Amino acid sequence: AAPLILAPLLIRVIANVIDVRWQHEFAKDPQTPPELVIGPATSDHPLSVTVTADESVGATSIHAWVRVGLLTPHHDALLAAYGKAADARPPPGLSTPLPGSWLSDTDDVTGVGESTPMVLGRGPARLFAEPMRLHADGVREKIEQGIEARLGPPSGPWPGTEYGPLVNIHWELVLFIKRNGSRPLYWLESLQVDAAESGHHVPVLMSESDRLEAVTATDSGRQS
Repeated sequence: AAPLILAPLLIRVIANVIDVRWQHEFAKDPQTPPELVIGPATSDHPLSVTVTADESVGATSIHAWVRVGLLTPHHDALLAAYGKAADARPPPGLSTPLPGSWLSDTDDVTGVGESTPMVLGRGPARLFAEPMRLHADGVREKIEQGIEARLGPPSGPWPGTEYGPLVNIHWELVLFIKRNGSRPLYWLESLQVDAAESGHHVPVLMSESDRLEAVTATDSGRQS
């Protein structure tokens, strides 16, 4: 039984070491950001975007799509929604408060050690972004550099961009760049998206736990 218990821990340690090495290598030679020209964005209309990657990136192909989702709420706001004080015993699924040097106040502490790899740096210096557990993607399109492309929004329409302690609707442009002789590069560009005049209607939400489980929540009556 001992090997079965230790094997997952060993795999996790090896994966963390590999992640840290890649982060060090990337930090020593950071890539030049792509040049982006992005048109006005509305949640129910295609997004106009023009992408030009620097020659140093060595891009062989670029795919792009629009993503929208809910960022994790602040820990204290989530406890307040449960009617609990910030220092009260948390409900099932949440950890007790962690030191600020471990996680920021904006983390809901539901994915400690699971949702992200071992990371270096803090804030903008971090190379890994915590995945949005509730999100939707538009159609993935192959685009040509320097030529305007129009990317369809995720099915909905979703609400427009909104940030707060409890509800955070985040939109982003995702670029998947294949490169000569190197690992593919993902580039995330935050978008400021206006809400559709007709309101929003998201009948199906897919919860991504970043493990094997996936839960579909249906609310066909949600519309405003």
